[in-house]
Amino acid sequence: HTDLLGRVAFHDQASVMSLLHAGDKAFKDVLAKVLELDVWAAAKDLAGARLKAAKQTLTEHEATVAARQDYIDRLMAEVAAAQEREQAWEVSQQERLQHAKKEAVKAAGSAADAGNGCREAAVNLEQLAAALRSQDTTDRIPFSDSADQDDADGLDESNQLEEMTDSAMAEELGALLHAIEEKLRGLESKSVKLQVAAASTATALAAAEAHLQGYVDKGKGGAVCTECLQPVAEEHYAAQMERLERETHLIREQHEVRERSVELQQQRVREAQERRTAVRARLDAAGERQAAKQAMLREALSRQRERARRQAQRLQEQQAATAAQERRLGEAGWLVEKGIQTGEQIHALGEESLHDLGAVESTQPPAATQLATSSGCGEVSWNALGEAMEQTTTALELAEASASRLAEREAALGRMSKEGNPHCDERLRLEAMVRAEEDRVESSSVLADAARGEVEQLLEVDKAFARTGIQSYLVDEALSEVQRRASAHLEVLAGGSLTLELSATRKAKSRAGAAPSFP
Repeated sequence: HTDLLGRVAFHDQASVMSLLHAGDKAFKDVLAKVLELDVWAAAKDLAGARLKAAKQTLTEHEATVAARQDYIDRLMAEVAAAQEREQAWEVSQQERLQHAKKEAVKAAGSAADAGNGCREAAVNLEQLAAALRSQDTTDRIPFSDSADQDDADGLDESNQLEEMTDSAMAEELGALLHAIEEKLRGLESKSVKLQVAAASTATALAAAEAHLQGYVDKGKGGAVCTECLQPVAEEHYAAQMERLERETHLIREQHEVRERSVELQQQRVREAQERRTAVRARLDAAGERQAAKQAMLREALSRQRERARRQAQRLQEQQAATAAQERRLGEAGWLVEKGIQTGEQIHALGEESLHDLGAVESTQPPAATQLATSSGCGEVSWNALGEAMEQTTTALELAEASASRLAEREAALGRMSKEGNPHCDERLRLEAMVRAEEDRVESSSVLADAARGEVEQLLEVDKAFARTGIQSYLVDEALSEVQRRASAHLEVLAGGSLTLELSATRKAKSRAGAAPSFP
């Protein structure tokens, strides 16, 4: 009995089911009320935890909605600033378009004027070229050699003969110098050999004298044989001494003879060198005389070539002047054609641009051209033609530059007309960001509303738990009933099981009306 009450007090359902008999329905109902305490308390705790979590989720969603709404407000401020920049750009663009249109009108007027000037210069050049073609232009540069005739011969027959003599002498001296050099090389080679022989005899003499002196030194203390180490007899020592002195004397005489031969050979070498120097001096003098005569001949030939060159240069200048006149006439014709054609095209282009731009300005008609004449006479000069060609070229370049500027102005005007507002894309991007944030705010608001509904439901459940909680008397009644019936049923317990499921518990709960349902 005590063990049963202890087990029931701790709500050990497995022990209760193993001890109680399944046939007593009233006891099971009372016991179910006691066991329902666990389910009721767990449900109440779970409801409280869910209510707390739902409140936290609601707070997070409301904070997210507030933050996104604040971000939307900042984006709307940026959208307003972008709209202001867009409107300011539109105003500035209109001003730029007006300025570009004025520049285009000015460029069109300049192009039309430049076209007129080019056409006028071309007409003037055409008149000058026609006048020059009709005029007699057969004046040529007179060809006359006004230079004094210099001596053309440069050298007479005597000079030529003397030159031939110098040449022959130079050849002979060259041959003699070659022979002397060959002989000098032989003498120098022989001198070197004699010097080598003298050096060898000097070495031999020094060795013989040293040997003799050593033998003399050995004899002062008594000569000893180098083989048997016995004293040498005086007769043998004297004979050996005489032999060594004789050999040394012969070597000394041979050395003196070779030294005299070396000196004699060196004297011959010096004489050969002096002869070579003298021959070279004579050869150099002959070469200088021949070089001077050749220089005189070259100078005479140079004067002749200079006269021929001046004559050829005058002829070339005359031919070049004729060719230049013909070339200038051809260039003048080409400039006339190009100037008239380009002037008309650019003038028409300028008038067309003025008409398209709606300008009321009109170009002046071309002025009458005047024929350029040389001062002081009624004839057309080549200088006037050159000036007219330069004027036509300048007018042509000016017209082409004006046409280029007109094309640039019209292109700039076209680009500015087609140019889009750079701030429009920024405004559209900000508006797209605002719409995206509004969609996110709407999604967060839906989640916040769902969390708010869940919190309200959980609050109702929590209030229901507070209103219909199990009272202590119900627990006391259930425990007393268990205590009363436990002793009666302990005897009939035969094993069995008590099936106590949650569904049966909820049915008993609904019959007793003790606890509310929990979702």
